Amino acid sequence: MTDPKIDAVQAIYEAFGRGDVATILDHVRDDVDWASEAFSSKAAPWHGVHKGRGEVAGFFQALAESTEVTDFTILSMAANETDVFAAIRFGMRSR
Repeated sequence: MTDPKIDAVQAIYEAFGRGDVATILDHVRDDVDWASEAFSSKAAPWHGVHKGRGEVAGFFQALAESTEVTDFTILSMAANETDVFAAIRFGMRSR
């Protein structure tokens, strides 16, 4: 039995692995609230809260311009009624 929330998150992660930002944006609402950090930070160009599809696209552009992803492996996923939890091995190099 599959969970539609897990299926949606898995599709987003698979799109990320392909570098397919358009598919990621197709999966989020216009009013998406996407946070890579809970606050605005200068530690990395993609840190901060990103609101709306345009800012999410900017998040991925900043990530791609400043890093090379060397590993993105989904180890496991689970969901409750409202949230999806994912354990991911993620590696990157700074450009």
